Amino acid sequence: MADMDFYRQLSGFHSREEVVDGFLDTLAATNRAYDYYVDWDKVKANINGIRTELNILNTITSSKTPNEAEEKFLELAHKYPEVIEALPVLIACRLKDLQQFVCLLPFQNSLTNGDSTVTIRFDKEVVQDHTQMDRLCEFCRGVGIFDLLSYRDVHDLVEYSLGVEVGMDTNARKNRSGTAMQDALEPHVMSLANNNPDIAVISQCTRRDLAKRGVSASFPIDRTMDFVVLKCDNGSVSFGMDIETNYFGTTGSKPDIINSYIERQRQLQQEGWSFLLVTDGGGWKGMRSTLEEALVDLDYVLNLHQVKQGALAALLRHLKAIT
Repeated sequence: MADMDFYRQLSGFHSREEVVDGFLDTLAATNRAYDYYVDWDKVKANINGIRTELNILNTITSSKTPNEAEEKFLELAHKYPEVIEALPVLIACRLKDLQQFVCLLPFQNSLTNGDSTVTIRFDKEVVQDHTQMDRLCEFCRGVGIFDLLSYRDVHDLVEYSLGVEVGMDTNARKNRSGTAMQDALEPHVMSLANNNPDIAVISQCTRRDLAKRGVSASFPIDRTMDFVVLKCDNGSVSFGMDIETNYFGTTGSKPDIINSYIERQRQLQQEGWSFLLVTDGGGWKGMRSTLEEALVDLDYVLNLHQVKQGALAALLRHLKAIT
């Protein structure tokens, strides 16, 4: 249960209710840093990987009609078949997703022979297969790629694709939101190691990472641990802590994940380790009862504001991991 000695030393809290009040009163408005919005390194790398092919396709953007664009594309593809691999980005799809793509075609289509779907390939070997090239052109016709190549306001497919990549990257924001808390916490955790030579910090820690340091753990490691703090004396672990993070931007019942943390703490304590949950987000304001229940079983729950105020270092001093 909540270690009241620690919370009393940290903030003068004398009850679990005061701990909950202090936590809820200092929640962060957001966990979104600058790099949450666009991963420019990934966007640029994706464009640079097909820049040459896009520039070759630029030579047919002056087509006056979709039919003319299709004719020019066929000539170009036989001369430079690698341009085929640049087509998916024009319709906001990744090549890895469309290396072989099954498409539902209109009811009447001369290529299907009664079938409702057809497989489209986007590799340069397609030019050697007449049937596959027909299917590819039919696909480009159907999804509007030839219309795009004849659209008078599109002159530079590199610039166009850059915009497409930025748009597609927004779909990755949900995943980045999951790691934003780790990114926000990491400098504070790493500073512990910088200021205390006996402390080692491992981010995204796996069983293999522990084994590399000669640490064996009987508790199950069925997933990556966000952060592990270790102190080893004479080759054995004298202190170990698993720090997990999450962010709840919206209100909702989270009993499953809280229960998993409680079970995690139980397993760690059997090994002599400690467990800390660093969590934040406005969603907690509507889940006070969930937080109160969590503090019945979890020893330590902090938010980012408390960490920034030195709570993490204070906790390690409290647990005698650092001086």
